Amino acid sequence: MRLFHRLSGKAVPIGGIRRSDPDLSRSFAPFWERLHEAIEWCRQRIDLDHPQHCLRSDETRPRTLERDYFAAVASVATVRRHRVPSEPAPHALGEGRLLVYFPNDELADGAAEVQSQGFFDIFNAPPWDTWVAMVEESGRARHNLAGRL
Repeated sequence: MRLFHRLSGKAVPIGGIRRSDPDLSRSFAPFWERLHEAIEWCRQRIDLDHPQHCLRSDETRPRTLERDYFAAVASVATVRRHRVPSEPAPHALGEGRLLVYFPNDELADGAAEVQSQGFFDIFNAPPWDTWVAMVEESGRARHNLAGRL
C-alpha cells in the first residue's frame, strides 16, 4: 500500500493507515515536522567513519521494554523534539532518502550489520536517531503488527 500519492507535485495522504505515531489521520504535517527534526538531529551527529555508534545517542535510546514499537518511536522523537531548534518544517528530504523498515520482518542474522559496518544492528534495525514514524497499515494481519519506522 502506498501512503503517499503524487498529485500536481504535492504529496497527499490516502487511506490505509490503521495506526501511526505521529498521528497521520488528518494530515502529514506531523510527519514532515518529525522528519525535519530527525534530519537536523542526525546532521549534527553523523560520522561516516563510525556508522555503528554515531546515530545511536544515549539520550534518545528507547527503553528496552517499551510498551510497543509506537512507544519506542515516540520516546525517541520526544527527546529529539526538545533538543532541536524549532523551525518551520520543509516538505523535503534535502539530499537524503527515506528508509522503510519492517521490524517484525527482520532476519536477525547479522548480515546487514556486517555489510553496513554497523549502521544496521544485529537485528537489521536502523539506528534509533533516524526513526521518524511508526505506521501500521490497514489490511495487515493483526498478529503481525509490522509497521514502518
